[in-house]
Amino acid sequence: MIRKDKTNFFLILPAILFLTAFLILPLIILLLMAFRSSGNSIVIDDTLTINNFISIFKNQSFYSGILNTLKLSAIVSIVCIVLAYFPALTLVKTKGNTKTLLYVVLLSPMLTSVVIRVYSWIVILSSNGIINQSLMKLHLIKSPLSLMWNSTSLVIAFVQVLLPYAIIFISNSLTKIDNNLFRASNSLGASALYTFFHVILPLTIPGILSSFTLIFSLTAGSYITPMLIAGHQKQVMALTIYQQAMQIMNLPMAAALSVVLLLVVILTIVITNYLGRLWEVRVYGK
Repeated sequence: MIRKDKTNFFLILPAILFLTAFLILPLIILLLMAFRSSGNSIVIDDTLTINNFISIFKNQSFYSGILNTLKLSAIVSIVCIVLAYFPALTLVKTKGNTKTLLYVVLLSPMLTSVVIRVYSWIVILSSNGIINQSLMKLHLIKSPLSLMWNSTSLVIAFVQVLLPYAIIFISNSLTKIDNNLFRASNSLGASALYTFFHVILPLTIPGILSSFTLIFSLTAGSYITPMLIAGHQKQVMALTIYQQAMQIMNLPMAAALSVVLLLVVILTIVITNYLGRLWEVRVYGK
C-alpha cells in the first residue's frame, strides 16, 4: 500500500512542480508586488503598504474601470446564455451526421485565433467597413455610422468569441434531462413555452451557472478584444493594468489592480457555486 502511494505521488509530482512554478509562485510574487510602492519613479520601494489598494477605490478612473468590467462581463455572460439555448436545443435533438456537422461548425471558430476573429469585426464595423459601405451604396445613410469604439461593438465581439462555450455547457445540461419529462409535460397539455420555463430551464441551471462563471471570467480578464474594438474609449480593468505596467511603469499599482480583478473573479465563482448549491438543495433536497 505504501509503495502504491509513493508511485502515485511520483506520478503527480511533475504536475505539482509545474503548478508551483507557473501558478503559485507567480501569484505570491504578484501579491508581494501589490503591497510595494514605486513612489514617483520606476524604482520599487521595499517597504510594504496598502496605499495602492486605497488609491484604486479613491481614484475615479480605477473605480470606473472596475464597474465597467463588472457591467461588461455580466452583460456578455447573460447575452451568451440567452443566445445559446436554441443552438444547444438543436444540438441535443439532432442525430447522426447532422449532429457531427453542427459540432464542427460550433467548434471550428474556437480553432481560430481570437485576434483574427476580433479583427474581422473591425472589417465589418469600421467606418469604411462592410455594413457602412453597404448602407451607403443603398443610399440608406449619407455618412458612415459610428459602430466602433463603443460598448455595443465590444459586446458583439465578445459574444461572438465566447458564445460556443455557453452552447457547450447548456447542451451538456440538456443531454442529462430525461426525455420522458418532455413527453409527460406534453401529455398533461403543457405548451412548449410552459415546458421550457418549468421543465427545461430549471433543469439546466447548472449549465447556466457554469457558462456564466466561465464567460464572466474570460471577459473580465480579456485584454486584446477591448483594445482592438473599443480602444481607450471604454476603460476596463485589463486595459488599466496594461497601462500601469507597460506605459506608466508602475508595477506595484498594476499588481494591485490584478489582485482586485482576481478577487472579483473569485467572488463571482463563489457566488455562482453558492447559487448552484441552493439549486441542488431545492431540487434534490441534499
